[in-house]
Amino acid sequence: MPIPLEKLRLPVAYKPVFKVILSQLSRSSWGAGVNSRSVTHILLLQDLNDGKLHRKAGELLCGANKGFDITDSSQGQIECKKCIEILRKHNWVE
Repeated sequence: MPIPLEKLRLPVAYKPVFKVILSQLSRSSWGAGVNSRSVTHILLLQDLNDGKLHRKAGELLCGANKGFDITDSSQGQIECKKCIEILRKHNWVE
């Protein structure tokens, strides 16, 4: 279940980004060559060190490879399951 941005309480600066997973036209495509698995992630703008979790500025919270298909997101929520799992584990969700 997506988490609205206003409920996030990360200890560092971040911004939501949309990671595009490209695909050819197929059943899992949105008809524009973008796979339906494309979701909004958290891009860290500062280094994050919390217990065993270490991420550098410019990395995605979930640790996924950014690749070349990252764009600013106008979505008002985070959809990446791994980002959400980390947010909940560290109590960064209101």
